[in-house]
Amino acid sequence: MENEKILVLDTPIEDKENTYQELKLREPTVYEVQEAANFVRLDDLETTILESQTDLVRRISG
Repeated sequence: MENEKILVLDTPIEDKENTYQELKLREPTVYEVQEAANFVRLDDLETTILESQTDLVRRISG
């Protein structure tokens, strides 16, 4: 994929079924950025910004 970047993790990420040694990321679309921004709330800015960033990485990783 064009503009895809591979991020090799120092410590693998594990869930119940998989272990991830790397993340393949691409440039987000405007829609994906807007959707991730929907998480941000002024009453809990720090937490919701983190949730927004996590959501964006989830959307653009392969």
